[in-house]
Amino acid sequence: MLLLIVSIAISVSQVESLALESSSEIRSAQEELKGVEANYKGALFSFVPSINITGNIPSLSYYSDEIYYPSYPAPIDYWKRTNERLISTELSLALPFGGDASISYDVLKMGEFYNLYEDREYYEGNLTFSLKQPFLGTSSSWDQIKSLGRDVERAKRNLKKTERDVRRDVRRCYATIFVSEKIIKGIKEVGKLAEKGLEELEFLKGEGLIDEMEYLKSKGKLGLMLLKKMEIEATLRENREELKILTGLEDFIPQKPPRLDLKGLKNEPVPDIVFQLKTTEEEISSLNEDISRKKRGFAPSFEISGYLGLRGRNGEMESIRMLSKNRWGVSIGVNIPILNPPSFLELSALKHEKNALLERKKSLERKCEMERENILYKQVELKKRLDIAEDTYKASERALKEIPPEMLPLSDRLQLLDDYIQVMKSYRSILSEVLVLEVNFEEGMDE
Repeated sequence: MLLLIVSIAISVSQVESLALESSSEIRSAQEELKGVEANYKGALFSFVPSINITGNIPSLSYYSDEIYYPSYPAPIDYWKRTNERLISTELSLALPFGGDASISYDVLKMGEFYNLYEDREYYEGNLTFSLKQPFLGTSSSWDQIKSLGRDVERAKRNLKKTERDVRRDVRRCYATIFVSEKIIKGIKEVGKLAEKGLEELEFLKGEGLIDEMEYLKSKGKLGLMLLKKMEIEATLRENREELKILTGLEDFIPQKPPRLDLKGLKNEPVPDIVFQLKTTEEEISSLNEDISRKKRGFAPSFEISGYLGLRGRNGEMESIRMLSKNRWGVSIGVNIPILNPPSFLELSALKHEKNALLERKKSLERKCEMERENILYKQVELKKRLDIAEDTYKASERALKEIPPEMLPLSDRLQLLDDYIQVMKSYRSILSEVLVLEVNFEEGMDE
């Protein structure tokens, strides 16, 4: 059975897409975001009305006493037994700013049994409305929603940052593979020079065509060339393995990465420090809410509650649908804090913590602006260096291809190959920096 392995040409953008789909780090960040979003959505339902239905099993109460009548010299024993059964339905919900509201409907069946009076049985229905809202303060559910909202934004930034890191790793590997394979190809253009060079040296020395000094110098250069070739092959193998982990690609032919047209981009570069700045701003917002809650604890608070009761009472079950207003009420509560030293100290601590974060924010804003300017400067400077490196390696590559090996002494051939390797390494380093830097400019990287 013949196993045919075919390498396909693939661009850096295609490799990036595979990495973004295959990366475990990105999938982990995505799952973290989904979990936080689920918590956030769950908190939103804290303001959705809840319905409770309660059914009580029949209960029995017994009461006895002695009754004195004028015509009877001795007291008469009296007893009363009540048998009741209750079904209650309640609809309640929390209000966004600290209050709560509810509406309930109760159905009560009463059976009363006496030893002195006629027994009776009746139904009672009660419809009750209640609204409670403090004038100052917010509900814990609303605070939790805002806190979880910040967690969602933080998880989104973490995912964005993880994607950036993965893309940078992909670009570094891709640039290294692209240039390293060109170096290996360039070495092969002049044949297996290093492997055959030792045999040639021994022949030249045996024929007396080179002296001992030239022999030792050339042998040292050949050994160094072998080590450099092995180093390049090891680097190539390591980067292919790393890219395989990131993308699952077994083998591929890298294409020359295209240059990003920065003139067509509307957005400014977004350095990674922006992620730290956004996190600090969220921490300040959270502290402002803590300070606000603590201050509200020093101010008087008001609570208003009210209810309206409707009742129908008769011996027939249908009478509970014919309700009449029989009770209502309104209550107002006032809470006035007098002295609470620990809360004052806690408030002072929160203010100091906020001031520290504000100073940190100023520092990060300065660093962010400096980093933007540095990225713009590096973009121009790297473009110039990349142009020089490309021109240089093309000239060196052309010399390897067009100058016949037999026209140059062995030492000159070794030097020519060494120059090619060095300029290609410089080109590899600069190309990698350019590709990584471009991540800061790409569309969709809003702050």
